Amino acid sequence: MQNRNKRDVFASFCGIIKNMKKRQITAIIAAGGNGKRLSSRLSKQYLPLNKKPILIYSIEKFALHDKIRDVVVVVPEEDMQRSHNLVKQYIGTAKNIRLVAGGQTRQQSVLNGLKQCAADTEIVLIHDGARPFVTWQMIDDCLEEMEMHRACSVGVAAINTIKQTDEDGKVVKTFDRSTLWEVQTPQCFHFPMIYELHKRAQENNISVTDDCSLAEIYNIDVKMVKGSYENIKITVARDLFTAQGIIKTK
Repeated sequence: MQNRNKRDVFASFCGIIKNMKKRQITAIIAAGGNGKRLSSRLSKQYLPLNKKPILIYSIEKFALHDKIRDVVVVVPEEDMQRSHNLVKQYIGTAKNIRLVAGGQTRQQSVLNGLKQCAADTEIVLIHDGARPFVTWQMIDDCLEEMEMHRACSVGVAAINTIKQTDEDGKVVKTFDRSTLWEVQTPQCFHFPMIYELHKRAQENNISVTDDCSLAEIYNIDVKMVKGSYENIKITVARDLFTAQGIIKTK
């Protein structure tokens, strides 16, 4: 009986994997930022990390993943040709990679990316182009959670104590750190749902800092998925130094 139960569990697991492969999955890489906070004239996603542009690390993890059919990369309009050349140089035509011009904000850029997804897309992963250390394990964990949830996000447990202050800078609340997460990407959604939520946000002038916040506004549960403290977003100069240290251990 025990062996039979094990076979049933294994068969069920294989069925889940098989179904995931059949689903039409698209990744959106949001890379419309610039290098202002890095004091660089070159947009941060194009800065070299071990002689390879940061953006390429992010794209290739999704482009080479066997469950992902399409990759939509959102970049500043003025960087379209540069991005095309880099994709061709480092990745080639291994996957259907489509470049799309971004908007004034990350939120607008993601909506531009969603508009370019194929009509039959079922699942979409949204990832920051300046977050080069995403892993296939994180992607797989997100896709597995989408068998049971409509939205999920990679993240890590908060390390520091978080306090809330009033407008005068006085502490009004200290949060229970054991319940707090630092949110990362990728964030994963049922495509028709997140597309509709982004369109509603645009129509109603709702502004958010990450895509899961839209799901939360409309009372859609978001499942947190364990990420990695190495899955950093390169935003300021010290992040680039940290990334250089991480890449040396790979």
